[in-house]
Amino acid sequence: RIAALGERRIPTMILAWPGDAAHPLAVAEELRELLPESHLLCAQTPEDVRRWPDLIGSFIREAEKASHVTT
Repeated sequence: RIAALGERRIPTMILAWPGDAAHPLAVAEELRELLPESHLLCAQTPEDVRRWPDLIGSFIREAEKASHVTT
């Protein structure tokens, strides 16, 4: 099943930060390798995490443009 992830062509944003026991950075990096259209954002500071909502919004807008979807 994990190999099937590579067959998906879906823009995906992966959010991570070092030291997260619930979602280890190594898992995020592995997902980045498996998902061909994924982007990994690794926060280094709390300020980086606070910027995530804006970055997610930008990512969604770009994905919509790429797929010609409008809202």
